[in-house]
Amino acid sequence: YEYMNLVRTALRNDLPQIGTYFQSGGLVDAGREQSVQPGDRVLDGLTVVGRIEKSARWVSLVQPISAVGFRAHVLLLRKTDQGAMFGARGILEGSGEPDCRLTGVAATEAVAVGDDVVAADVEGLQGPQLYFGKVVKADFLAGGQWEIRVAPAVRLDELSEVRILHWE
Repeated sequence: YEYMNLVRTALRNDLPQIGTYFQSGGLVDAGREQSVQPGDRVLDGLTVVGRIEKSARWVSLVQPISAVGFRAHVLLLRKTDQGAMFGARGILEGSGEPDCRLTGVAATEAVAVGDDVVAADVEGLQGPQLYFGKVVKADFLAGGQWEIRVAPAVRLDELSEVRILHWE
């Protein structure tokens, strides 16, 4: 039996930064005492802004989706005259820059600037259709590979409150 728990919590972005924002996130005022665990998604509404990297008893460290080391299975979603159409699967990777990379997309898949990026089901587990951002660059390279960049929908440093999605 699986269920989802959403924890609403304050986000502290006033901490000294090591490196740039894209490498370090913020602290949330929730930890293991509230069942927050590493890997839990950090949300603004249904938009993913990061994940819990480390958790202590009362606080947790958030890794933004743009940070090096962040990875998530995603799907492209394109709006057409016939409605929304799911497209290619890939892996969204933080790059340490404002935009993220989308890797693992087959050369035969269609990708366009403006495509939405949403969470994919992983290993048959269906979760809520969470939103990551939009494709801002989609170049097909000479070697038969895509170079795809995704702009996050929300930056962690723009928020004062987030929700933490925890699956059990």
